[in-house]
Amino acid sequence: MGKNSVVSSVGIVILSVVMIIFSFLFNERGEDNVSLILLFAGIGLAFILVVAALLPKNNENK
Repeated sequence: MGKNSVVSSVGIVILSVVMIIFSFLFNERGEDNVSLILLFAGIGLAFILVVAALLPKNNENK
């Protein structure tokens, strides 16, 4: 796993966590639509990270 891949993974994790935290903050303020958008965006980014981590890389096997 290269340095860029690790930095990207950490960035996506941080962004996902921030989106989920903001989702709960907006939910407490009564902004349900914004809360749902941020929640699903955070979950979607986390899912993309998991899929990217589990897929085999072509150049690592050579």
